[in-house]
Amino acid sequence: MERTLTTKVIDAGLGPGWEERLLRELADECIDEANAEDSAKPRRKALPTEKRSDLLDIKDAADYLRVSVRTVTTLKKNKQLTYSRVRGQLRFRKIDLDRYLQKRTVVSR
Repeated sequence: MERTLTTKVIDAGLGPGWEERLLRELADECIDEANAEDSAKPRRKALPTEKRSDLLDIKDAADYLRVSVRTVTTLKKNKQLTYSRVRGQLRFRKIDLDRYLQKRTVVSR
C-alpha cells in the first residue's frame, strides 16, 4: 500500500460517509493485492478427465473386472493386484487391472 491511512483520510475530505468510502477503498486494495499474489503463485493443473478415469476405487475396479468387491479385496491382500492409497482410500489403475487380466488369459487350443 503506497498511501498511508492518514493521507487517505485527508484525501477523503471528511465529507458525509467518508468512513465507508475509506473502508471500501482499503478493502478493494487488499483484494487487488491478494489477487496479484495468487496470480504469481504457480498453480497445479488438474489432470485431464481421461487420466482421472484411469484411477478406480475398489467398487469401480470390481465392476471393471466383473467380480465382487470381496474378490478384489482378496486379490489385493494376496498381492495379486497393485494399488495406491489416496487419503486412505484404495485406488487401482486400469493399466494394472488390464495387466492382471492379461496374465490370467488362457489361450484355447
